[in-house]
Amino acid sequence: MYSRVKNIKFSFRRIFTLFVAVILLCQGYAAGAQENQDSEVKLRFDPLVDNIQDKLPPLEVLIDSAIKNAPIIRMEEAQISLARYQLKEYRMNLTSNFGFSSNFKWGNNYSYTTNETAGGLPSEFLSTGNQTFFDVGVYLKIPLFDIINQKNLVNQGKREIESHLIRREEMIKETKQEVIFTYQNLLLHQDLLKVKNEAQVTSQIQVQMAEKEFLNGKISISELSRLTQYHSGNLYSYKQDRMLFYRQYLLLEQIVGMEFKLLNEIY
Repeated sequence: MYSRVKNIKFSFRRIFTLFVAVILLCQGYAAGAQENQDSEVKLRFDPLVDNIQDKLPPLEVLIDSAIKNAPIIRMEEAQISLARYQLKEYRMNLTSNFGFSSNFKWGNNYSYTTNETAGGLPSEFLSTGNQTFFDVGVYLKIPLFDIINQKNLVNQGKREIESHLIRREEMIKETKQEVIFTYQNLLLHQDLLKVKNEAQVTSQIQVQMAEKEFLNGKISISELSRLTQYHSGNLYSYKQDRMLFYRQYLLLEQIVGMEFKLLNEIY
């Protein structure tokens, strides 16, 4: 009897321990899920409440990224490199007028001669030998036109590089202006979006109140119609500014070559 009671107590203790462990595990999972949910809430962007300027990188970073990723600027930098190689070629043009030549020959030399004397038979002589010939020469050509035109070609190459550098500087300036304009326009459209939202919310409340007053006979149908049209105008203006804000957001992403990862959170 005592042994059975002891076994029952032991089993109850194991069940109780397992139950507590399950509860703690569930609480830990719930706390982790709540923490993740709170984190997502903190990261969620609401254009009607939050300030997008706080979510975007600094303006200087956006400008640097736009300059680095602009295809037209990269193409101009390639043109600058090409012009520098061309200038190097101009400076080396005269070296084509200097050079040296060499010649090497090797072979067998055969010599056949005859000697005739009066009243006698001709005598024949045949001689052979190996001979090697080697010569080296240096040449110098001085074409007058190339010498005169050399300086003009070099100056032309320098002006070409200078022209590309000025063009690149102008492109960088235009890119900076485009980023600043788009960035400021994005902030402006968010401010307008907040204002238009307040206007359409207010007019919607007015329409709801007017509908109740119309049912109670306090206002006429014309007054209700006027308020409804006024709210429709505010709602259209709000949606228009929302799309403009959305467009400026996408344009800024394209110009700077970065993804802000707020798009899904905005709309």
